[in-house]
Amino acid sequence: MAPARRIPDVTVQLFAGVQVETEPFVKNLVFRPNVEAGFGSGLVLVAVNGQFAWRFRRFPSGWTPYAGGGPTLNVFRFEADRPDRKRRETSTGVSFLAGFEHQSGVFVEFTVTSIKRRDITEPLVSGLEEFKVGVGYTWR
Repeated sequence: MAPARRIPDVTVQLFAGVQVETEPFVKNLVFRPNVEAGFGSGLVLVAVNGQFAWRFRRFPSGWTPYAGGGPTLNVFRFEADRPDRKRRETSTGVSFLAGFEHQSGVFVEFTVTSIKRRDITEPLVSGLEEFKVGVGYTWR
């Protein structure tokens, strides 16, 4: 059996997504489920994330720091350069995030995701870390 295509050590992708934010469960805790898609480096990644975020006290400048995390479901689609290589893979993981949002709606977010993935030739689950930097806007 041919070995699976290894995810490159460094993958650069452009990604876009949408998220919904609930009213706070308690004073500063919100649920922010989101879906995102990344493209580039011979890989398409679709992620469904169930993230919780805790908002800290707003600075006088209008920026509010936040941090959180939650479970994630990831679907990888590889460009197959040979027909005997695996083209799609699904995995689960946990994401951790931190960021700043401005009262105007602009935000900057850093996310680290630890993904459990199964190699096509190995029955053991191996770990993979993903780091993302996102800049976006929230409509209120």
